[in-house]
Amino acid sequence: MRSVTISPPATRRPLISADRVAGTDVFDSAGRPIGEVRDVMIDKLSGQVAYAILSLRGFRGSGDRYYPVPWRLLNYDLTRGGYVARIDKDRLGDAPSFSATSRLELETPENIRWIYDYYGATPYWLM
Repeated sequence: MRSVTISPPATRRPLISADRVAGTDVFDSAGRPIGEVRDVMIDKLSGQVAYAILSLRGFRGSGDRYYPVPWRLLNYDLTRGGYVARIDKDRLGDAPSFSATSRLELETPENIRWIYDYYGATPYWLM
């Protein structure tokens, strides 16, 4: 019987609790800070992260608006200590969003599909 060697994760601490993800900086592909992760939405059955809720800095009129972005569009950057979003910040102008006073129903199948369709991302349940 052949032995299989599993490589250790690339970092000393590859896992992070959801409460520590909240507040983590988000950068654009050029390395400019664009905001932070406010929260994450996790599929109760599969345990997969569906999307991050972003709070943007200095985005035209974003104020207290929050943007659900498919999790797979964020990559953690060890040197920056934050996530790099593979989306154009200008694309967020008409993106699905909600305010602190009017909550978007993020859990409905229709809204989940709307968020993934808007960004042209493959839904997490198909990965």
